[in-house]
Amino acid sequence: MFILVGSGAGKAGEQVASIGRPVTGPSIENPPPELMRATNLEKVFLWTFLFKLSYTARNPLDLESISMACKLSPHAGSIAFDPGNPAANGPTDFDSAKDAQITVFVDSDSGTVHLGAASLNGVSFALDANGNAAFKASNPVNALGMGFLGGVPGEVFRIKEDCGAGASQVLRTWAFDVANPTTEIRIHAS
Repeated sequence: MFILVGSGAGKAGEQVASIGRPVTGPSIENPPPELMRATNLEKVFLWTFLFKLSYTARNPLDLESISMACKLSPHAGSIAFDPGNPAANGPTDFDSAKDAQITVFVDSDSGTVHLGAASLNGVSFALDANGNAAFKASNPVNALGMGFLGGVPGEVFRIKEDCGAGASQVLRTWAFDVANPTTEIRIHAS
């Protein structure tokens, strides 16, 4: 069985790739035997994984452009974020380019924690239409204060940077505290 991945002329009835060679191997019409024994959910997962793996191999620059869109990185000497640690953790100091436009938001498993207020270097500013803190890191050190609303006491949630094109990165996690629902991160801009 051949699958068509491009256009080209071959022998009668033969499908060829754009490089002019027949393409063989597993396809939707000719799945590998292991896949035939898998459940439907496993099949969906496997085909999704194979598609993403194939796409990544063909388009390595796409991944770089996504990661390059993030503007914040942990400041030298900061404690790194540990995604395997369920407790609140991660750095409080980050580096960015001077005058970088940065957007920070909150993500929680319950969906109840929201960013309620933000300030930059002690001056409050309005959140954007999505409830995110969007600002420009103009000073050598920029203190971003954040106030949170609506969480379950003790719930650990994620403070994230919006990196554009649907991508984001976790900056740190924080535990919601009704008595003191605020935290601050510092952005060193150079």
